[in-house]
Amino acid sequence: LVDAPCSATGNVRKDPLALLRGGAACDISTVKSSRWYQPLLDRQRELLGSAWRALRPGGVLVYSTCTLNGLENEDQCRQLLESEAGAEALDVVELLGLPASLRGDGTIGVQIWPSHFDSEGFFVSCFRKAAVDVDVPSQAPATEPLQLRRLDVEEEDALNDMALDALGGWPNAGSDRRRLCEDADGNVWLLPELGAGMEALCKHALAPGQRVARRRPGALRRSPSKPGDSTGIRDLF
Repeated sequence: LVDAPCSATGNVRKDPLALLRGGAACDISTVKSSRWYQPLLDRQRELLGSAWRALRPGGVLVYSTCTLNGLENEDQCRQLLESEAGAEALDVVELLGLPASLRGDGTIGVQIWPSHFDSEGFFVSCFRKAAVDVDVPSQAPATEPLQLRRLDVEEEDALNDMALDALGGWPNAGSDRRRLCEDADGNVWLLPELGAGMEALCKHALAPGQRVARRRPGALRRSPSKPGDSTGIRDLF
């Protein structure tokens, strides 16, 4: 969704001067108006282009404003269609179940005027990016996944203290979740806190998390008495 900054002429009911400002801005040939209006058009175009690049193939993008100005609405949409071969304009009137009379003369999107629904004025358009019918290569490493061991509570506390002393801050500080694990080579990893639905992406990760420390070769893995001295975890990355 790109709800772009605009001249806000659609807010004329609550801001009568908005229409005057937006109407004067249409004459972008003058220095006085283009000083603020042309950068606004450029920003809208940049936002729309950035969103389009981030949109997945087959995804849908909505571009909306609260202005009545065609330069910010239909013109921006036409430029997207002209510059992106995979862009398809969808029928917003049909999608939203609006009266067919709002479709206009082949315009892109739908322009709602305050008189249509006794509301503010706004513009809405919708585009679909063409799906790519190719196999996306997996980014999963070719090697077997690392076998990890969770650090003991004493070891984790010791590493937390060490990191706080050395760095002044630490992502795992104060957390009641045990997220520090060690691989067979003595590397200590801080595992991410995955949100709901993210677990399926784990198999595509190049690493289990952020490597944060390393155990000294040959050092004991447990810390029965003085965690700060006997964990053997010395090097912070």
